[in-house]
Amino acid sequence: TSGAMQCYGYVGAAGMMRQADIRVTWGGGTFSEVRDLTHHVDVRFHPHVNPTWGFVGDNDGDGVIDWRDFNYLEPVSRPLAQPGNGFCGHGGLDPGLGNRPEMSQSPIVLPVDMGAIGNGTAVTGTGFGLYINGERFIFALTGGSLPADGTQWTLRTHAGPVRASSGAETRTPSGYTYTAFERPPMVEGLQVVFTVDQATSATTLTSDMLDRVHTVPDPYYVTNEIEQTPFTKSMRFVNLPPQAIVRIYSVSGVLVQVLEHNDAGLGGELNWNVRNRNNQFVASGVYFFHVETPDGQEKIGRFTVVNFAQ
Repeated sequence: TSGAMQCYGYVGAAGMMRQADIRVTWGGGTFSEVRDLTHHVDVRFHPHVNPTWGFVGDNDGDGVIDWRDFNYLEPVSRPLAQPGNGFCGHGGLDPGLGNRPEMSQSPIVLPVDMGAIGNGTAVTGTGFGLYINGERFIFALTGGSLPADGTQWTLRTHAGPVRASSGAETRTPSGYTYTAFERPPMVEGLQVVFTVDQATSATTLTSDMLDRVHTVPDPYYVTNEIEQTPFTKSMRFVNLPPQAIVRIYSVSGVLVQVLEHNDAGLGGELNWNVRNRNNQFVASGVYFFHVETPDGQEKIGRFTVVNFAQ
């Protein structure tokens, strides 16, 4: 294939491709329906390159629809249509973002060049260009007529590398191997729905659940990865029940701080700014914490704070 054909997949719109079976149904001289059968959603028309579809005309003005006409679509990457670009360019001028041609919802029937180079030397009758699912297609019409109403075509798209096992220039299909890989679908309107037996709720608290409550980090140093600035100290109590009171004491039994935890979203973390009830950073040392739940269950633990000398 030519650079003009390959480039679209490298830096063009092939990133919009989904792995799917897409069925198009003809009606009224255009597509009456485009359906993603794999993900059970419709594929809508859009005049710009998206995970959608549209018909392409003679965008470079040479009187023929060829592969390079796809390089000028809005808003395909500008390097595709740069003059003198031997890999992707056509030699024409790019009108710029917002001024590039748009796709049509109806076929634009013109002479088509289905050759790899796309220079008008391989014209094979009349036909049309189609962008769909992130890729380009050129169709030559039998007898110059569009398909009859009710005609259905199905496009099956896979993702994965194709490698030549017997030389890069081999024209024998058996000389190539294809390896499929998973790819997230670029599908408008796709939803993932989970069905659960009942709404999320807190389980009945047991004493062994409180055994998992502890501080992060421990020991706590004057700076750690949780903090954003030297003036916003932060340590956390984790695995807490939805409601609890946390009291912090010095090793001598002085009450340092009282924290209330009440998270209706069932979150189990509580941040402490490492300040006492006088809004001062606490000194280095060993501290104890006491967790108490509304139903009277308790947990006692300890942690260490280390301040470095300035």
